[in-house]
Amino acid sequence: MSDDKNKPEQKRKLPGGFLIFLLAAVLIILLIQNFTGDKGGRVSFSHQVEHLVNLDLLDKDSSKKTALNDNLVTFSGKFKENLTEDSKSRFRYLELLNRNHELAHEKKRLAEDLSVLEKNVVDSGVLFLQISAISIPKGGYNIIGPYYDSLERESSISIKRLPVRDIVSIKDVENLYRSSMAAPIALGVDALGKDLSLLIQHFRSPTLGIGSESLKTEL
Repeated sequence: MSDDKNKPEQKRKLPGGFLIFLLAAVLIILLIQNFTGDKGGRVSFSHQVEHLVNLDLLDKDSSKKTALNDNLVTFSGKFKENLTEDSKSRFRYLELLNRNHELAHEKKRLAEDLSVLEKNVVDSGVLFLQISAISIPKGGYNIIGPYYDSLERESSISIKRLPVRDIVSIKDVENLYRSSMAAPIALGVDALGKDLSLLIQHFRSPTLGIGSESLKTEL
């Protein structure tokens, strides 16, 4: 047998022009489907459909419901090509409604914070008056005036009376100092040192709220 018969038959190859034509046809079909095909979406719950209806986003003529059984209803429809002014107004209303809920929640949180801060201010004022031995005027000791009062909240803070509390004051230390100087004895000097130490601790207390950390350190 000749050498030509021993060689396997070569497979015929598709011409290159045909492959290019086939790829071009596929691309054209995909482009046509992309531009002409309707975009769809799915909803899982009825309230999602209600939102679309409430916002007037659906074309009523192309929307329909189909009852598959007693408990299952399917919905199909199309979105409107353009948003109407009514749709924009409804969406704007929902935006403002959501913003109102956020502001109401923030207002409640701020009111709670103000109540806590008000108590802290009163505690600081009471401690300051007690250790400073400052007498309260007839109308009360004003810490914050009525400038920030409103119809909803009275923001002024005034201390009318001091609670009964055994606490060392500047006047107590001064009196003990005078008595110790008049009759200097070891017991009196020790008591003066203890009261003075307690007074300094009160002035450095975080309850008093002195803002200068350097001043607290010096005290």
